[in-house]
Amino acid sequence: MKKRFKIFTTNWIHLPGFYITTYLSFILFKLLGLPGNQPWDALLLHNIYGLLVLFLFWGLFLLVGFYLLLGILDAILFSKKSSKVKEGLLIEWIIISLASIFCAFKFNYWLWVTLPISFYITQMMRMKKIKMIIEKN
Repeated sequence: MKKRFKIFTTNWIHLPGFYITTYLSFILFKLLGLPGNQPWDALLLHNIYGLLVLFLFWGLFLLVGFYLLLGILDAILFSKKSSKVKEGLLIEWIIISLASIFCAFKFNYWLWVTLPISFYITQMMRMKKIKMIIEKN
């Protein structure tokens, strides 16, 4: 149980990853001319704290579901001593990314396309730490 909790705590890295990706995505979307009503000053300055509000209020429900699903998948995929950490992280990434990309097209909200890129990068950042936790136990 202690090992599972330690593995679950490695998921914190996704929050700053999503924050940075969201900030950069809004800039990219503006450059590409995708629909958005923010002027450049608001986009560059106000989004620094505005994204925190977005995450805490609108995204809170999604983040809770995201972390709940990750906790379940972590418990299943990393329950035994295994050298297949990368494969487990890729399975998590595929499951969650497919849902994200589906939502991007269904709701025409393109941020859901860029977030899986961030999720992949942060998943790979978790790999070394998870391997250390598994080997330690």
